[in-house]
Amino acid sequence: MNSVLNQSVVANPKNNELITLFTKVDKTSGEELTYGRVRVDETAWVMQNGYQKEVKRTAFITIDAKILNKFAPLVKEGRPYPIPGKVVVLETLAPQWENHTPKMNPNTNEYVKVDGQLVYRSSNFSTDLSEQDVFIKSTQGVVSEPTSDDAE
Repeated sequence: MNSVLNQSVVANPKNNELITLFTKVDKTSGEELTYGRVRVDETAWVMQNGYQKEVKRTAFITIDAKILNKFAPLVKEGRPYPIPGKVVVLETLAPQWENHTPKMNPNTNEYVKVDGQLVYRSSNFSTDLSEQDVFIKSTQGVVSEPTSDDAE
């Protein structure tokens, strides 16, 4: 369970914009669609295995361009995201999107594995305040880089 202490919208450090626009081609229709992306930083207290700690998390929220004109005035730097929610961590044994990079141990710079499988981690903004983090307990098996079998 995590309890949000502080949450704020943060400007993109590359262009200082609160909402960064990008385009993507729809694989089905071939149509080029425009979206906006907002960064949310959060500090929360989390409880894992009887151990309470304070963590900092970041999530990126994608917004459909059709509502950007209505929604943009509500997004304020340094303020919580305009829709109540929290950052939730999800770990899986399969990539969650194309070219998803596996989880890396920051102390050793080695990829984390569980029973020979790479672990993939994402941080997502959820409006379900009861949603909980999903962690995979790692085993001793780590490798310095993915093998060709891992990339498939």
